Amino acid sequence: MTVKAHIVVALAVLWMVSGCAETQPRTLVDYSQQRNLLQTVLNRLEESPRGPEDAEIVSLLYQLRDRIEDAECRHLEDDQEIQRLVEEIEKLRRVANFSVVGIRILYFTHVVDKGIDLWVTPLDGQDDEVKSAGSFVVSLHQPLNWGEEELGRKICIWRFTPEQVSTRWEGQLWRGYHLKLSWPEGKEIDIKTGILKVEFQTVDGRTLVATKGLIISE
Repeated sequence: MTVKAHIVVALAVLWMVSGCAETQPRTLVDYSQQRNLLQTVLNRLEESPRGPEDAEIVSLLYQLRDRIEDAECRHLEDDQEIQRLVEEIEKLRRVANFSVVGIRILYFTHVVDKGIDLWVTPLDGQDDEVKSAGSFVVSLHQPLNWGEEELGRKICIWRFTPEQVSTRWEGQLWRGYHLKLSWPEGKEIDIKTGILKVEFQTVDGRTLVATKGLIISE
């Protein structure tokens, strides 16, 4: 790359870290890479014959160096401030009763070929979905009486540790834990309707429960 080409790239970086680029995501700027680029341009200028116009170019390059350093400091301070805000928001959520107070089995939970596709989400005091550490115990029951939701005979049980639960959160189209419940190997599921019982144990020892009726087989 020629000296002029290096200068063009360097001036483009100067635009990126100036006010013209403040609306761009910070991840677009690799400060280490830009510092190396700047040093390469300065080295090339030092090694090349210098004309009258070089003084202005060198001045611009030093401005670029100062702006890169200032921008990096501002972004570091921004990141630290964001982290402080996140911690403060979490404190306020707890004070304002945004901690987990219940769970909901989402409506698209359904039976699949070899088990049940379960979607469940913890809820805070405002009835909003909230990601929360904890463990799940899920059981499938036969209704005690036909057409009723009172739990009868237990058919299957599944357990999910906090470590397993932490990898099951999905929050794109909907927010909740996606738990795949496979039928136990060799066990015949001989009921047409069932009641799914989901127990969520929070890190502070509370157990939150939700149930949902399911058609197991036609």
